[in-house]
Amino acid sequence: MTRDHVETFRPWPALMLGLSVLVGCGGTFDPGPLATTAPAMSSSDTGDGPMSTGAMSSSDTGDGGASTGASTTGAMSAPVLVTLTETDVTLAPGRWRLFAATVENATFPYVTWSLDPPVNGGVFRAQAAPGTVQYEAPATPGTYRLIATSDEDPTVSAAVTITVSASAPPTVMIFDNFNQDSVQSGPDEDTTFIVAETRHITEVHTYHHAVGNNPLGTIALRHSDGTIYGHWPVLALDTALKLKTLWVCYPGVDIKQGTYTVVDSSPATWSMNAQSNYLGFAHVYGLAAP
Repeated sequence: MTRDHVETFRPWPALMLGLSVLVGCGGTFDPGPLATTAPAMSSSDTGDGPMSTGAMSSSDTGDGGASTGASTTGAMSAPVLVTLTETDVTLAPGRWRLFAATVENATFPYVTWSLDPPVNGGVFRAQAAPGTVQYEAPATPGTYRLIATSDEDPTVSAAVTITVSASAPPTVMIFDNFNQDSVQSGPDEDTTFIVAETRHITEVHTYHHAVGNNPLGTIALRHSDGTIYGHWPVLALDTALKLKTLWVCYPGVDIKQGTYTVVDSSPATWSMNAQSNYLGFAHVYGLAAP
């Protein structure tokens, strides 16, 4: 097993994800400076590509979701409870996705991540944002389980079932204004894009080079007629030796034809530069057009 911890990444789209090293009995993990985690928090397959060992807890629910542990710290205490942002997803081989665990009724709300099976089931990397983990699917199709186990009560856990399938719905980049030049924060103008037909939006990213210790926020899409899709809570990926820089959400919604503005809840930390025309950096992914 490996304890939830801080880890850093190389740039992406200069944001290329690092090499992994073997840990335990077959799981793999990225090298890099580590630190203790903060308390856990709570967020289709998309993303550009780029797991430690451990037995499943006897209280693991089997189909993901919250477990039903019986740990108490006193006669009247509520049991420890672990929940995940998702319980069942499908990914194409090599694709990545973020998940987050929340621990309730615990003095020490930390989790340890593991895989079932523990060998050749992909790669996971704990992130700086509390309870957040990045999972990269293996090249081999199959069904895998990513498990979050309470550190305070190891009999309590929750799992997400990940189906890796070569026939997963294809996704495409609908909008991208990222670049590798130096950045500033605080876009001068709205970040807008156009869709010519109804599209199913699977994933949206914004980049926050100067996010620091500011709390994570939300992302939304606003149609030119005022219709709002969102606001979706974000998860955060560590990139380019910075913590919590890539904000990621998974809308899973259909949007109608028209012009859209990406709405980020923290414009003061949203990155931009001259090459992006001083517009906030954003990626928008969706299913391929019919």
